[in-house]
Amino acid sequence: MSAPRLRTVTIAAVDVAEAGAFLSAVCGITALDHTDHVRIPVGDAALVVGPVSAAGRVGVTGIEVETGTGGRLDTRLNGIDVSTNQEDESVPSGTSDVLLDHLAVAVADLDEAAQSWEAATGVLAELIGLHPVSNGSLLAARLALGDRMIELLSPVPGVDSAIGSRLQRHGEGPIAIALPAEDIDSKRAQLDDLGVRMLWQRPHWLIHPANPANVLIQLTPRVQH
Repeated sequence: MSAPRLRTVTIAAVDVAEAGAFLSAVCGITALDHTDHVRIPVGDAALVVGPVSAAGRVGVTGIEVETGTGGRLDTRLNGIDVSTNQEDESVPSGTSDVLLDHLAVAVADLDEAAQSWEAATGVLAELIGLHPVSNGSLLAARLALGDRMIELLSPVPGVDSAIGSRLQRHGEGPIAIALPAEDIDSKRAQLDDLGVRMLWQRPHWLIHPANPANVLIQLTPRVQH
């Protein structure tokens, strides 16, 4: 049986068509329109944009994991709905400008969150200690789901950080999608021409979350986990 894989990231948007068009431009591929949602293929994974639910949450709301056992998964972890593909809808591959690398999640208790994700996915978390580009402000753990991952981030006690402030204001939840670009300089120039607001945070270009999808996106060089 195959190992668990991160298959899709689900995004809730006020205007599904506008958010789908924006993400299509970022990914460099045409969105696939369905009755109530759009799918943007990124390799053999996908970003799925649907309408805002009764809960009113926007931005990243869930993920789908392809499990190695074929069993069904339906749970909620750190502000994310985690499931397997209930509709058995295949994810078409496409020649996009980016791939899906990981979803970063802010958590209050790193050890507790890692244990919960391990139990849900059957994948052991790698506790990596201080995040390498956090200037000593964040602790991290990673769960490899195929060639993608979930990255759990928690503030170091007593050290100020943007994620620590976010946890105080909004609680736990997804904070960024990382999309490795085949040609990051070309992609940045293309998005500049479209007026997309971007910030430089070595080694990433960040697409500001004040966009139609309400998602912070890391355009990043391909990294090894």
